[in-house]
Amino acid sequence: MQLSDSAQYCSRCGSPTQPHRRPAPPVLAPSAGAPVVLPPLRNPIAALRGQVHVLGVLWTIYSAFGLMFWASRLAFRPGVVRMWMYSFPYGGDGGYPLMHFWSGAFFFTRFLSLVVGVVGIWAGVSLMRRHPDGRTIAIVAACIALLSFPVGTLLGIYTLVVLLRQGSSEAYATLSAEPSA
Repeated sequence: MQLSDSAQYCSRCGSPTQPHRRPAPPVLAPSAGAPVVLPPLRNPIAALRGQVHVLGVLWTIYSAFGLMFWASRLAFRPGVVRMWMYSFPYGGDGGYPLMHFWSGAFFFTRFLSLVVGVVGIWAGVSLMRRHPDGRTIAIVAACIALLSFPVGTLLGIYTLVVLLRQGSSEAYATLSAEPSA
């Protein structure tokens, strides 16, 4: 079979199609194992300029709430522990078997909210001031915040998508070198 220049080809398999048949729809999902790469930005500096300020404000607000949550849990810890102690069934071995687990979980969430709060405020202020290390601090805060489901996870993903996009490192370096308005 001889192919002409005007022949159409299938987008999936590459075989020639008949003129009277509709071509197959394009494949929307990447094949298994193929990395998903975000397209580069047309003007990364202009796109990043507004998003960096939005990220700075979001990190500052989220972290302020996280620190307030940490302080409230610190104040109410004795009452919560007593409540847990009387709520769980008494173990036959003379102790409260789940008490150690919940006490550890309580400590972990308090510690996580303190770390996310401090690093997040540092990241938010650094991003709003366009400090040269602001991008790195925000990426670290985003990785830590991924553990704080659901709001921290969403903010962490948004931060990573904005700051790890192709060309964003150079764009942020250019933004941090510009004088602040």
